[in-house]
Amino acid sequence: MASLLFKDVDLTEILGLKIVGFQHYFLAAVACCLPMTIGYAYLSSELNLALSGIMVGSVYAGVFEEILFRAVLFGVLFRYCHLGFIPAALFSSVIFGFGHIYQGHDLISAFAAFAITSVAGTWFAWLFCESGYRIWFPLWMHIFMNAAYGIFGMSGGAAGDLAGNIFKASSIILTLLYIHLLVCRGKKREITFLNLWKSQSTTSTKATLTTQSI
Repeated sequence: MASLLFKDVDLTEILGLKIVGFQHYFLAAVACCLPMTIGYAYLSSELNLALSGIMVGSVYAGVFEEILFRAVLFGVLFRYCHLGFIPAALFSSVIFGFGHIYQGHDLISAFAAFAITSVAGTWFAWLFCESGYRIWFPLWMHIFMNAAYGIFGMSGGAAGDLAGNIFKASSIILTLLYIHLLVCRGKKREITFLNLWKSQSTTSTKATLTTQSI
């Protein structure tokens, strides 16, 4: 079954690890996360620079979760099993959200953690698609956002608090503007009304990012 589903598809394509766009998306993520990081630094009263915390909470979580939930789970459902963006994103994001309910200390906060991370998973899935099915942009965003959250000891778990969420929202909005800029420069819009409920493509989309920059 797997051999038929992924016939003639390179493993790096399935995992979203084609090197094209790596540098551009790294720089874009740095720029998009900058206002959130500055905001967290302003709000914070502590600083945690423990390498183990950064590696486990940011690097490991960002790399593992983006490849597993976005490139593999969502990507296979959307790109190769022909589910639409909404059902594929919901399926992968709900599982992603359940993996974060431990961050709540009671029923309400656990549900808030689940809801927030499920929405975040859908946003990361959208970034994955609009980045030419390359994992780099959501991966770097995930790493940098987690790192800022952990280094400055922000409270509220995955749900966050009001002030912190305002700065987090600014970074999310910047990613939307960045993708819009790429579309204005000629990048194909991957998610449209045509593929919200059923994927229209039968093969993976080729990335055309070599001339794109922030």
